[in-house]
Amino acid sequence: MPDSRYFRTLHYFFHGIHHAFPMDEGRLVFPIAMAIPLCYVIFTCLSLIYPASIVNTLSAGLVATYICYDMGHYYLHHSQPMEFVQYRKKYHMYHHYKDPDNGYGITTSLWDKVFGTELNMTKNQINKASL
Repeated sequence: MPDSRYFRTLHYFFHGIHHAFPMDEGRLVFPIAMAIPLCYVIFTCLSLIYPASIVNTLSAGLVATYICYDMGHYYLHHSQPMEFVQYRKKYHMYHHYKDPDNGYGITTSLWDKVFGTELNMTKNQINKASL
């Protein structure tokens, strides 16, 4: 993260509040006051490149994908997940409570492997961790 007071403040409002209060049911969704301007910028940039029909399709896909991701994230935080999802919850909670600089993956560890941010513990250790 850049060493900038402005950037750190912006990061805190976008995601840091979630890390400060990871089990607060009202703080998991991306703040709407920040989502609207961000969507406007993304959709405006897309409209400079693609025709309206493509922009509308891409926009719908991006919004639907984010909603599914956020619902899964909420599920990991506030449920007793089904057995096949328990590992993902433990992995994510380890990220929140033990190692916030690694283990970003919610649905998969693929990108943690690609970017070198995979948690420094074995799958067996994570499975033995308590929920």
